[in-house]
Amino acid sequence: MSAGITLDLPASGADTLEIALGAGEALAKQIQIAEELRQKIIEMPRALVPVAAAYPTQVQEVWQHWCKVGMAGHAEDVQAQREKLLWFVNSRLDQLQRIASLVESISQFARRPLPEPDQLRAIGEELRRLKAAIFDKWVTLENLEDLLAAQFPLSTAKLEALGQQHRPDPAWYAQDTKPF
Repeated sequence: MSAGITLDLPASGADTLEIALGAGEALAKQIQIAEELRQKIIEMPRALVPVAAAYPTQVQEVWQHWCKVGMAGHAEDVQAQREKLLWFVNSRLDQLQRIASLVESISQFARRPLPEPDQLRAIGEELRRLKAAIFDKWVTLENLEDLLAAQFPLSTAKLEALGQQHRPDPAWYAQDTKPF
């Protein structure tokens, strides 16, 4: 050793025991903190499932909004938003997949199966059904108009009854050009 450096060692076994007990207490505290963190990680899926469970409702609400816009005579505007709407649905499916992957990792971390993956699968199925019900049938403006007509709040029978009560002006039938 160099002349300026000294190494002080404990003078007695009691000092060594005190150092060991202090280290043991510090280790016990670290173990407690690690266990608390582990529990919080394991509980995380319980917070994520309600977030994911809202996705189908969000998609349905957005779709209903755009249906109202289309039924109000703006189907072309809705058609122009088709790709953005599809992106919105796909982004929810992607987020759901990420949540499911995280929950699977947490399940492995917990070394036990968690109930959340089953809930997430059901949410995913519902989202895929919504996507199929909308976008598998909607490519063109005409497809959109068909979807909107199917969702119109009055049934065909009610529309026909209203048509009988409120007949169009006979001059309308005599027109040679398309009025719309």
